[in-house]
This record gives sequence, C-alpha cells and structure tokens, in this order.
Amino acid sequence: MIAGHPLTDPVAVRSSIGVLPESNGYPSAQTARSYLRFYGQLFGIDAATADDRSEQLLDQLGLGGNNNRISTYSRGMRQRLGLARALINQPAVLFLDEGRIVAAGTVDEVIATSGIAGHAKIRVSPRAVGAADIALQTAAAANTIRFDNTRPGDLDIELSTDPGSRGDILRRLLDAGIEPRSFDLEGARLSDAFLALTGAPRTTRPKEVVA
Repeated sequence: MIAGHPLTDPVAVRSSIGVLPESNGYPSAQTARSYLRFYGQLFGIDAATADDRSEQLLDQLGLGGNNNRISTYSRGMRQRLGLARALINQPAVLFLDEGRIVAAGTVDEVIATSGIAGHAKIRVSPRAVGAADIALQTAAAANTIRFDNTRPGDLDIELSTDPGSRGDILRRLLDAGIEPRSFDLEGARLSDAFLALTGAPRTTRPKEVVA
C-alpha cells in the first residue's frame, strides 16, 4: 500500500506521490512556469490551478520572478525546479533520491535550522561610528560588524538567528544615544540555507571591523 492505495491501482498511486530522481531531464526551450503547468495538467489539474501552484512553489524555492528558459538555469536551479515539479500535485508521499533529510519544515524554519542569519544595513551619523562600534561589540545579536570607509556612517551587520536580534541592535543604538538614519533588513534566502545545510560546515565568525 502507498498512501492507502494498493499497488494494483497505479493511477491512484501515481496521483498520491511525487518523485525527484537524481538525474532528471528538462526541456531547455520551456520556462519553469510552462514546465510546471504541463506536469500539473498531466495530473489532471486545470491550467489556472497549476499556474497558481507553480507561482507558489517557485517563490518558495527561490525561482520566482525568473522568466528565462530552463536552458539558462544552473544545476542547482534545475534541482530546485525538479523539486517544484515533484510537489506540483501536492503528493501525500514524496520520494527523494538524495539520501538523508537534513532539515524539514516551513521556509522560515529551515532557514533557522541552517544557522544562516540575515543582514542589517544601518546608516548613522559619521560622527557616531565609534560610539556605534562600542555599543554593538557586546551585542550577541551581531555576529559581525563591518564599516565602509568609502561611505562613512554605513554599517553592515550580520545578525544572529535569534528572532529578537533586530530589536536588540536598535535598542543598543538608541540606549547609546545613537539614532539610525536608516535601517534596512535583508533576510536569509532558502538557497543560502540549502548551501549551508548541504555544503561545508559553517564556522562561527568573531566580530570584526573591516575597513
């Protein structure tokens, strides 16, 4: 039995499973959306629903907004597209030719598991750079602190994975009497988490000031 269906009912079994093989061929002339729409329709999904699912899957897997042909995709991008294809029919069972699973959960949960942090880009008064350095050096929320001497007052901070890291950074600056002129937060991407979880182990980097 697979997902409650006997092997003597192959149609029901196929509708309940998704497969991502190690080697997978892709039509080079198609876009990811047309490719996924085609596979969705093979499962009996109407074109509009297949398009909606395609958009959601591509966004989740970091391929949203890419309208190029599949021939331009890197190997990693094609693997992500293959995963989207395996999920297009919302299968109850997913077969992955990848060996072991290193992380599971929502996109945010997988990113948190990977240990990849986001970045905060902060601008303060050039005269407050020294005070900002002192205020943030003891902040557990900041893994690294970089100052750009070509743009005095600009700070690039790698945040810890603590959900409250952004608030901690702002609070320390304000407590030191430093009012940021701008604060932009850049979150980690799913592709960053994938590389961290499947590549070389990450090491904790000390705080550093880079000119």
